[in-house]
Amino acid sequence: MIANTDLQIHQERNSLWWRDTRPLVEEIWATAARLGVKEFIPKPKHEVNDDHVVLHEVGHISCIDIIDFDYPPWHTQKTRPINVRL
Repeated sequence: MIANTDLQIHQERNSLWWRDTRPLVEEIWATAARLGVKEFIPKPKHEVNDDHVVLHEVGHISCIDIIDFDYPPWHTQKTRPINVRL
């Protein structure tokens, strides 16, 4: 994982709301709390609509986002979308 010096990883809303992924999110943040990793903040702050949403909704793949949101966007509106074939 590459991050800045002020790493803050909040729970991503989609990952937390989906019934199949919520237990994984809770387990990861509970483990971070048990280990004293304060960078994992146990409350949602952002909703991210990136490739993990497509993987979950179309591909029925349980997946979550673990992202530090405090940085300039790396994807822009000019970024080409991925094509998913199932």
